[in-house]
Amino acid sequence: MTNVPPPPEPKNCTAVLLAGGQGSRIGGNKPAVIYRGRSLLDWSCQLLEAIPIARENKFISVASGSLLALPLPFNRVEDLAPNQGPLGGIYSALEWPSCRGAEWLLTLPVDMPHLPTDIFARLCAAYRPGCQIIRAASRERSFPTVALVATSVKSELRAFMTNGGRKLFDFQNQFMTIEARILSPTESLNINRREDLVG
Repeated sequence: MTNVPPPPEPKNCTAVLLAGGQGSRIGGNKPAVIYRGRSLLDWSCQLLEAIPIARENKFISVASGSLLALPLPFNRVEDLAPNQGPLGGIYSALEWPSCRGAEWLLTLPVDMPHLPTDIFARLCAAYRPGCQIIRAASRERSFPTVALVATSVKSELRAFMTNGGRKLFDFQNQFMTIEARILSPTESLNINRREDLVG
């Protein structure tokens, strides 16, 4: 049975930027896509820098053989479960050594350039005793890649992928998940297509 973690706080968390997606709907190599004069990777790294978690406990998940072959401002972890989308990136992060002493993993996507710098605090504020996942949402939709995930779910995640599971939302809903409606329409901009780059 998955252990129930204590409340999340900077000292018991690690953070990962999920930058391993193929980005096929936007022409490939999504982290390098330019939005308002800066790459999505640059926008996301600026956010990761602002998160009040120790720098050595922040890292970027990239796909094996990724085109993201450039210097990164944080530690890099390569995808241990290729072609599994964000599930593979999260699993790879949970296997990273700095996660072994942590109770929670903060996950952030590379394709949401307007996430607020206090996203970690907002998610922490939504914690309720017994929960294992805290997922961000706007009034219109959920964002399963913007979440605090208990590190104790690692074995269940491995089993979920082994049994053919592919949807992060479905995986999260196996646990006590808090959906925190904490994002405004601007903050929840999710860039998946070329049309999303306009504005």
